[in-house]
Amino acid sequence: MSVLFKKHKNLIPLIILGLCCIYTFLNSYFNSYEASDGSVYFYSLKLEHYLALASLVIDFLVYFLWKSYFRYVVILTLVLGLFNVLIYLPININIVFIVSFQALSFMMGLFYIFLNYGSIYKKGTLKAEQIDMGKIEKLKLKYLEMTNEELKEINEDKRFTAEAKMAVEEVIKERKKVENDKITNDFLS
Repeated sequence: MSVLFKKHKNLIPLIILGLCCIYTFLNSYFNSYEASDGSVYFYSLKLEHYLALASLVIDFLVYFLWKSYFRYVVILTLVLGLFNVLIYLPININIVFIVSFQALSFMMGLFYIFLNYGSIYKKGTLKAEQIDMGKIEKLKLKYLEMTNEELKEINEDKRFTAEAKMAVEEVIKERKKVENDKITNDFLS
């Protein structure tokens, strides 16, 4: 279940918006209200409701057919909903700061950011779980036999992994510490 969630987590905001659209269409079909003069009126859908449903269908198609464009299409859908071009509920609930924002699209945008926070925040950085500490320890044992010049060459060479460079740096630091301790002991005795 968690693999399925991780694979399709970006669909959750769209599924919620789709359920809201279905509720809106069912509400317009089954509900009516009575005016003060006694006449009965049915709730009529606006163009924005139909556009919201069409944009969700397009989002799902893009997700399954052209996944590389999905992020851009979802952001466009949420921005259009944010500025009331798309309406997902029968009653449009707005938040007003300087301009009017649709509350549901705003919340789904925040939810979408929350779902993708890890990939947005940590993109381009080396994650801690990617570094293999056991590999670093093995490389340190191997690098103890090398000279400082050889270690500096490894550290400057781009072909070596991050673990190899970290092992080189730790070996050099340990050697400097041993040398400093030896100098201090010689000075004190």
